[in-house]
Amino acid sequence: MRRSLRIAPTLALVFTAQCAHAGSNTLPAEVQQALHSGGHAVLYSLEPWEAPDKKTAKFHGYEILGRSELSPTQEATAVAAFDAAITGFDGAVAACFDPRHAIRIRTNGHAYDFLLCYSCQQLEIYRDDKSLVFVGAAGSPKVLNELLTSLHVRLSHSLEDLQASQREQQRKFDEGMKRSRLVMPTSIARVWDVDKQFQMGICPVGKPLADLKEALQAEIPGRDARIRRLLVLYGSGAGPWSGFPGYEDISDVLLRDYPTEQIVAVAQAPDVNDALLEGAARYLGGWDLVQRHPHDLDLVPAQLKKLLLEHTLHSGDPEDADRRERAMHAFNK
Repeated sequence: MRRSLRIAPTLALVFTAQCAHAGSNTLPAEVQQALHSGGHAVLYSLEPWEAPDKKTAKFHGYEILGRSELSPTQEATAVAAFDAAITGFDGAVAACFDPRHAIRIRTNGHAYDFLLCYSCQQLEIYRDDKSLVFVGAAGSPKVLNELLTSLHVRLSHSLEDLQASQREQQRKFDEGMKRSRLVMPTSIARVWDVDKQFQMGICPVGKPLADLKEALQAEIPGRDARIRRLLVLYGSGAGPWSGFPGYEDISDVLLRDYPTEQIVAVAQAPDVNDALLEGAARYLGGWDLVQRHPHDLDLVPAQLKKLLLEHTLHSGDPEDADRRERAMHAFNK
């Protein structure tokens, strides 16, 4: 099944909400005393995004990447970092709790655990494994990371990895959007430029779609020239055939007005280029065409199938297995 994604022009990691206790973001007196007691302290590095079935040592349910007892000087550094996180709270918290840092302090016959999530801006405190309170926290993990590194304790990089992945997805999205915009027929571009829903991945329907088709025909009167422009547009986007920006659907929607025989004829033009081949492979090998016209792949000549398969296997993202598998299923027959 092929899926499109309604992707906003920017990607957000979390949604934030106002913290209910922002006006009094202080620790209870008992907890404050424990944090500064100078009791026996152990600093933890946690991984909150482990696989559910992973068999690892846990700290309040979170995987322990490593831990180390602290000297009095090291403890003072760690406690100062936790203090700074509390005092630096800006009143916003995220709808998550993914702690990557924690400290356990044993004092007065109790174990006090402080689990800190910088990305979610929250600190949870336990006494003897019983949750006592959440408070807001903010700032940078730099001090605690440097301390853990000096103690040869492994750090979590899952957040950085996610952010890097999101930046890469955003980069591909932006590049695909630029390519699409460059080859987009003027009639479609006019709608794109003013229709925020279209930009967010919701293609026009009803009368707006009918008006768009009329404008496209007026702009490009020739049927084959119209098909060619739509195929090139379909082959110039972000790259995936599944999980692509929703606005790319417009090419598929508009191409449905033409019999498969006509699209096949255009795809066999002697001056075919990579974008046209990509669009033809994506359309003819797509899930939608098979659902609407189960036998239309029989209309694609063997030589064209071979060309489309070779194009797909030797272009695009080499890690996009879905694209290659769809092409193999459609054209390796």
